[in-house]
Amino acid sequence: MRLPYDALPAAVLRTDPHGWAEVLRDHAARPMPHVAHWDIRVDNLLRRPGGEIVFVDWGMAARGPAWAVTAFLAGMGAHLAVRSVVAVDVNLPTLNEFRIRESRRMLDAVSRRTGRTPPASSD
Repeated sequence: MRLPYDALPAAVLRTDPHGWAEVLRDHAARPMPHVAHWDIRVDNLLRRPGGEIVFVDWGMAARGPAWAVTAFLAGMGAHLAVRSVVAVDVNLPTLNEFRIRESRRMLDAVSRRTGRTPPASSD
């Protein structure tokens, strides 16, 4: 299947002229001494009297890189962008608008978190 690159927001570069692949390789090579928790919600966190945060739901916790959130945003943002042009959704008239809006929001966050300014949007 050919990916619909034209559907991707401006933050995703088709030919990688700005070196996104190198940024991701650099992040992947970093040590992973941090706790990465994939179900961060208010009801899974406790705040100690000293201000420290404690995770109480360890089912989605693992040792991982500090950039785990960035990687999640990149993956989910790209997935939503692709789905915005390949998915066929019957009786869900606002789902595609949601995919487009959220993919742009997530991929712009990836740009900010990796120290890159997203290109100007064509919108």
